[in-house]
Amino acid sequence: MNPLFDYLIKSSLWLIAFYAVYRLLLSKETFANFNRFFLLFGLLASVVMPFMVIYRTVHISAPITDNLPIVTSLPAIQIQQPVSWEEMLQKATTALYVAGILFLVLKTAISLIPLLKEIGTRNGDSRLIYTRTHQTPFSFGKYIFIPESTSDDELGLILTHEYTHTKQLHYLDLWLARFICILQFFNPVVWLYSKAVQENCEFIADRQTLQQTNLKEQYFQLLIKYSLNHQLSPVSLHFSFPLIFKRIQIMKQKQSSKLASLKSLVVVPLACCIMAGFAQTKVIEDTPSMLKTAAVPSQLLAQNIQQTKKTPKRQTQTQTQAKTTQTSEEEQESTKNEIVVVGYANNSGTSKASSENNEVFTVVEELPHFADGNVSEYLARNIKYPADAQRRGAQGRVICQFVVEKDGSVSSVKVLRSVDPLLDAEACRVIYNMPKWIPGKQRGEIVRVKYTLPVQFALR
Repeated sequence: MNPLFDYLIKSSLWLIAFYAVYRLLLSKETFANFNRFFLLFGLLASVVMPFMVIYRTVHISAPITDNLPIVTSLPAIQIQQPVSWEEMLQKATTALYVAGILFLVLKTAISLIPLLKEIGTRNGDSRLIYTRTHQTPFSFGKYIFIPESTSDDELGLILTHEYTHTKQLHYLDLWLARFICILQFFNPVVWLYSKAVQENCEFIADRQTLQQTNLKEQYFQLLIKYSLNHQLSPVSLHFSFPLIFKRIQIMKQKQSSKLASLKSLVVVPLACCIMAGFAQTKVIEDTPSMLKTAAVPSQLLAQNIQQTKKTPKRQTQTQTQAKTTQTSEEEQESTKNEIVVVGYANNSGTSKASSENNEVFTVVEELPHFADGNVSEYLARNIKYPADAQRRGAQGRVICQFVVEKDGSVSSVKVLRSVDPLLDAEACRVIYNMPKWIPGKQRGEIVRVKYTLPVQFALR
């Protein structure tokens, strides 16, 4: 997925989680100051938390390195596919998203021009501006706009209300909410969230005003009066903000219990679900125990020398084993672009018993051969570079391990070293679909042989 879209989806989910908790559990409570903190935390979380990623740790067996000549890479498989419709759709969606942001930024800037002009024409350092162009009082930043027709009786109540906004910096809440609205304009919940932020700021100013005056009925009538002719700006805090009757209801409501704020903790399991849903896989390579390996070649040779001194009959067997090892090394050199040998077999017991027990060998006298030409050419012809992996820039070497059965078929394909889930799956798919190999032999008997095959994905 496009990193931008991935971020926006995560950011939207964080915002939706906080808004759901606020709307269902907290919006009817009277602790508006706590709700302000909760809503602000939700806005900040929607910006920051998408960058936080948790990992699921997956342990895999790493290839065993030893003194045998091991082929560590294949020629890079460079595959270039034509541009897909999906990629074209993503580019078009990105262009529309950028255009939407530019439109909203321009619209917001245009709405600020009249306010900035009036601020520029004010007298002295006064933050109180009497205006003729607006019919309702409101605050913008640290400035308070009052209609010239406002009476002295009304002015005291209005200033008490608006000064609460400016002193408590409520305009920062509003501007942050506006920024998130522009960032997530496609998300309908973000507009409801922004409205909830402004609504809660009005609840705070209303309660603060009622604590400083006894003219409650006059204040309620004043709210209703200005609500009949309101002109709202998306970046201003309006005295006549809608939902007047809800504001009056909240003001008449008894103070909520502090324990009711604990309902906000419901957001914690929702946050955990979001983090877990977008968890990424972290692969750790563990060196597997060499179940069928007794020692390194030098140790095996020392052991055989000691046995030769004790038993002359085994001298010929030791020489045969040395020749076998040499033959295996020469054959691996000739097929260095085909396979990787990852261990040593336990040569104890007869070949007949091993064959009957379906033992899987890692070193044999006669290695399997790819029957359909060169394995590198087969991979280059059949691997299709996943389009999503190309868009993410995923590349690297995927190491797969498989077993060549006695009939030459491929089985037990697994990934030893992962690069990307899509690349891993494609490498396994091609290996599973391989034609039959010429099986390997040990002491004249056809046996099962385990190999590791690296597949290199590279972008041009």
